[in-house]
This record gives sequence, C-alpha cells and structure tokens, in this order.
Amino acid sequence: MRRDKVIRLGAIVIVLALLLSLLAGAFSVAPAQAATVADSAKFVQVFQVTSEIVDTDGDGIENNKDPDIDGDGLVNGKDPDIDGDGIENFEDADPVDTTDIDSKSPNKPDRPAGVGDIIEQPSTWLPILFFLVLSAAISAWLLAKRRKK
Repeated sequence: MRRDKVIRLGAIVIVLALLLSLLAGAFSVAPAQAATVADSAKFVQVFQVTSEIVDTDGDGIENNKDPDIDGDGLVNGKDPDIDGDGIENFEDADPVDTTDIDSKSPNKPDRPAGVGDIIEQPSTWLPILFFLVLSAAISAWLLAKRRKK
C-alpha cells in the first residue's frame, strides 16, 4: 500500500510539471489580433505599373537583364558601385537604383543572439527548469527513502 502512494505521488508530480510547462509556454506567446475594418485601410498600397524599359547605359539591354547596368565594364556581381552613382553598394540605400536619387542607407541590424548568448539572457524557462529538477530530486529522495524501509 505504501509503495502505491509513492508511485501515485511521483505520477502527480510529473503530470503537474508537464502542465506547468504547457501553461508557461501558452502564456509566453502573444495571441494574434484580428484586423478590423478600420485597420485594414491603413495597409493598402497602390503601385503604378509602368511598361517603360529602362536602359541606363544605352547598350540596348534593359537594366533587369543587363549584366553591367552602369556600363563601366565591370559585371554587376564584381562592381563595387553597380549603379555608378559614386556611392559604394554597401553604403547605398538602393545599389541598383539608376535615377541618381539616393535615400539614406538603412540601419544595419545588430548581431542576433547566438547560441552562446542564450545562457546570459534573462529567460522564463530557467525557473521552470529549476522546479522540474527540484521535483525530480524530491521524487528520487522519496523513492530512496521508501526502499530503505
């Protein structure tokens, strides 16, 4: 009879630990919100389609198919300034824009957290892991105590 109680207690601890981990996962994800009619109008964009063929360097090949857009003799893949506007590709907001209208280059994103950085970041799973290890240790201690008797 005593052994059944220990097994039942161990099963309850395991089930509660699983339920707690499921609840923690459910609360950590923000639910998606449905779009309303008023919000949908904010996201409509209309683009004008032009059938105009652009050939910047005048070689008879349109820019989309031209291996050298600016006509400087360097293939686009090896050209440090594809559009020939004097701004290097990595500093240019649009490196293939041949209209000579350059906007500010975009901010480069920071390096994402790597595998080594995960331990250093605060997380909600650490207390859950601690609880699971603690409950496993208590269950093992109870089982060992039971076997001694």
